[in-house]
Amino acid sequence: MKNNTLSKDHRVYVNLLSDVGFKIVFGNPQNKSILIGLLNLVLPPEAHVQDIETYLDRERTPTFLEGKKTLLDLICRDDRGQTFEVEIQRDVESSFFKRCVFYASDLYHSQMEAGNNFDILKPVYLISFLERKWPHRDESEWDTNRLISRYRFMEERTKDLTEPTIIITFAELGRFSKTLEECVSEQDYLFYWFLNGWRYETVPEQYRHTSFKEELTRATELAGFSKDELIVYNNALMNDMDYRNALHQAKAQGLAEGKAQGLDEGKTKGIIEAARKMINAGVDIKLVAKTLGVDVSQLK
Repeated sequence: MKNNTLSKDHRVYVNLLSDVGFKIVFGNPQNKSILIGLLNLVLPPEAHVQDIETYLDRERTPTFLEGKKTLLDLICRDDRGQTFEVEIQRDVESSFFKRCVFYASDLYHSQMEAGNNFDILKPVYLISFLERKWPHRDESEWDTNRLISRYRFMEERTKDLTEPTIIITFAELGRFSKTLEECVSEQDYLFYWFLNGWRYETVPEQYRHTSFKEELTRATELAGFSKDELIVYNNALMNDMDYRNALHQAKAQGLAEGKAQGLDEGKTKGIIEAARKMINAGVDIKLVAKTLGVDVSQLK
């Protein structure tokens, strides 16, 4: 079985660490069962998802669009009314946790409409899959088997947890160091595929015992992407590569974090410019907006 790194032109499977690849796969309602499985691997037991009823329209999140957030993540709601915001995060800046609280809080309060009372509010779970390690005070508590951290409201002295409101979860893929032969659980195999699936020509035989093998193959195979999805995916990979190279050079030259943040803002502008070019080339505007997480109004 071949598992060597393939050239870019001969990739068989999508790179799930890419923001666009992640959204194309997990944001597709046809792949709902895979998304449910992914969520249940990282959520607390009381949040167990039975079914996803709604993929939220990114254009219906006004505070995000008019305020800080331009690029929106995968947002969905289950049959109990719980909201989930799911993202891939390749680089973690110092204000990352505050950013997560800001976005999750917006989703939480946006459930309220005039005349409603607070009883209608349902939990919001923000789940971020981190390519790098998230720093902890005691690093000895975290390793390849302990890489999911969860943050919620708690009474400080007694450690009593409040009822679920806003829960932030980090799955630190940067701590996952297992080889394919060392994988045991379904979580192991899924995290391994996140990090290495794009290197393979076929799904390894070890996956035959997992519950998601067939769906994983179908959902992540580039041959199953539409022509427009491939255009968006490949363009996004090139833009991300340019951004990461620029960010690496900025850090190598010792630029202040504020200047590096300016590159991040430049990345957002670059994505919008690239999106407009794809639309001008005939790619469907709704597909571009949905996949890149850009508001349609910004592309007109």
